[in-house]
Amino acid sequence: MTSELGKAVSLAEVRALVKHLDEKLARMAPGAMINGLTQVVPADGASDQRLEQLAEFAAGIVSAQDLEKVIDRTLLMALKMAGADRAFLHVRESDKSVLEKMRTAKPDSNAWAAEKIARACVDRVRDAEEAVQMANVRADAQLGDDAEAYDVDLGPLVCLPMREGDKLLGALYLDRRTGAEPFGAGELKIVRAIASIASRAVVNAQVIAEQTARRQHLEMLNKLYSAISRTLELDQLLDQITQITLEVTKAERAFILLMNGGQLRFGGGRDQGGPLPPQASRELSRSVCQKVLKTQEGVYVFDTSSDAEFSAKLSVVNLKLNSVVAVPLKGQQGLSGLIYIDSKTQSLTALEKELAILTNIANVASLAVDNARLYRQATQDGLTGLYVRSFFMVRMEEEAMRAGRFGRIFSLLVMDIDHFKRFNDSYGHQTGDEVIKLVAQVIKRAIRGGVDIPGRYGGEELVCMLPETNLEGAVVVAERIRTQVETGGLTGPNGEPLRVTISIGVATFPAMGETGTQLFERADQALYMSKQNGRNKTTVYQVSG
Repeated sequence: MTSELGKAVSLAEVRALVKHLDEKLARMAPGAMINGLTQVVPADGASDQRLEQLAEFAAGIVSAQDLEKVIDRTLLMALKMAGADRAFLHVRESDKSVLEKMRTAKPDSNAWAAEKIARACVDRVRDAEEAVQMANVRADAQLGDDAEAYDVDLGPLVCLPMREGDKLLGALYLDRRTGAEPFGAGELKIVRAIASIASRAVVNAQVIAEQTARRQHLEMLNKLYSAISRTLELDQLLDQITQITLEVTKAERAFILLMNGGQLRFGGGRDQGGPLPPQASRELSRSVCQKVLKTQEGVYVFDTSSDAEFSAKLSVVNLKLNSVVAVPLKGQQGLSGLIYIDSKTQSLTALEKELAILTNIANVASLAVDNARLYRQATQDGLTGLYVRSFFMVRMEEEAMRAGRFGRIFSLLVMDIDHFKRFNDSYGHQTGDEVIKLVAQVIKRAIRGGVDIPGRYGGEELVCMLPETNLEGAVVVAERIRTQVETGGLTGPNGEPLRVTISIGVATFPAMGETGTQLFERADQALYMSKQNGRNKTTVYQVSG
């Protein structure tokens, strides 16, 4: 072995390097490393060259922070140093999650069959927690029959457990072709060293992966906190929660269902392509949702094919779901809804390690939903969903101050339903409410969501503020609303068509009013002119002089 300066390195220096690498591993994963690597490096019977190879292997694997890279490098080293024809590594990440890989020294069209033998050996190691070694696989009743049936060119094999303390991490399997020499004592010592070094590297990679995941989870939670702190609008909030849930879980769909009148109602939904319409919530596993409602606990079905309770559920079968998870939202008044995710094309087994982040998202979402609902109750009219008068007037004064400071414009529409008293007198107050709701829905569809601010000023009088909109643009919006109301197609209690029209007054800041209150007075005067001139009209305030 040669140093960076080109000077030969002694065997003692190689041992010192290995010890240094073990100490480095211990620093990178505190508490995870036991017994120095020097204890698994052969003290005798191994050449300087093999010690150098082990030192190089240890040095390389220390820097491999990805578990798949650890597995790949271990297989390559085992093939190289043990003179094996095939190498197979099995690492268990959790009770249901494993990583496996096979490598061959030469191209092998029957490697898939050898892999079945390797898995059978791994099962024996896992059950007995002891090494399996055979001079000839044909001498084993079960494996010999399997090798014969699969027509595998396979002779001697060895399968060693990979441990970290008392914990079994996995197994390293090696074999040679028929007629080859069994693995000798020196080779087995080297393989044990490789397995021991790899075990420490596996733990190291797992610790780093956990730390990385924890950091990513904290970043996601910070992103969620940041998102919900910027808005109290319930619809925007629900969309942000579903978006972040998809990012964290890598699921195909995410929904938030909210309790309303004792029933779960669509709050928001997304798939990897973007927002989903309310009707998409019809294709959910109702049995999963109902279990959450009943138990008020999360339901985690990461692989429906292996879950006896849910694999036969009609909703799971009909929707062809591979994974489905539902987490309750527990608010101040009890269960307020749930977060639901599912996937059809892949199993979400990796989510088993993500339960903490799902719970944290649900906790944050519960608090945010409660706050947004309280905000909605305080600021929005219960019948129409438009902003209440007090909130609207405050926002309009704020907009007037902002526009005045920065030299911007905005416009105001004041609207009144024509002959509204007739609807109440002729058809009753319920029909009158339906008329108001119709007009409110038209207004919300005709304006810019999240920009324009609609409100219910009182009774049948409605308003809408249009930021950054000049007089011409405001008239376009006003006429759009007026014509859509007129053609709304509302019917009375007996199915008779109702002719609903509105009159509108328009005023623009600052040309027609220098404060919010003044602008409202001018738009209201324009509305009065629309009424005077026959109703069902849009009128712009006329500046005198």
